[in-house]
Amino acid sequence: MRFFRWCVLTFLKRKENAQMNPKTRRLTESALLIALGTVLALLTNYLPFLNLPYGGSITIFSMVPLIILAFRYGIRWGFFSGIVFGVLQMAIGATTGVFAGAELYVVVFSILLDYLAAYAVIGLAPMFKNRISNPFLAVGVGTFVVCLLRYVVHVLSGAILFGSYAEWYFTEGGFPTDMGASILSSFSGTALSWVYSVIYNAMYMVPETIITVVGAVLIMAVPAIRNKAFDKAV
Repeated sequence: MRFFRWCVLTFLKRKENAQMNPKTRRLTESALLIALGTVLALLTNYLPFLNLPYGGSITIFSMVPLIILAFRYGIRWGFFSGIVFGVLQMAIGATTGVFAGAELYVVVFSILLDYLAAYAVIGLAPMFKNRISNPFLAVGVGTFVVCLLRYVVHVLSGAILFGSYAEWYFTEGGFPTDMGASILSSFSGTALSWVYSVIYNAMYMVPETIITVVGAVLIMAVPAIRNKAFDKAV
């Protein structure tokens, strides 16, 4: 966490930034923070236990830089930053064969939902910035809500695009046998697809949400970062 805070402070407090015009400074900070988020996401490649076998992974603070950008420059810029981050994640995923063997419509809608929409919603993080006076609470609640929205997008994608794998997952995909049998006896068809997607995506989004909320609140404990995020003079 100390290294993460140092990186963010380095990006936000560079002396050269003061000499830049606002547009250039915004683009520079955004590029650096999006790159930081991408590197943090890539770290999961070296920690196999954080990757789920059929897609989805738990990252270490990878969404926090996007949340900082949204608080610093607003919801619209946060949406844009999230989309750029999503495009990078999609490109990296494509190089690892994440779309291999998938039909074209699955690839297209997976990109739209799992990469673009899922990360664009992070731009909504500052929705409580001017509604909750406590900055830590505003960050914590806003971060929780956008993580929940990202989860909803992944659930939607999973149910619609990958729901056909539900029965296989609950019988042969590594899910606990007794629990899987109970689910299969209670649900079928479309309902089973939704149950599958809700459960599978929760396996990585619940810990991801906890990590992200904690990370966002802790990073805002640094006065220089908090002041910039909440438009206070430093």
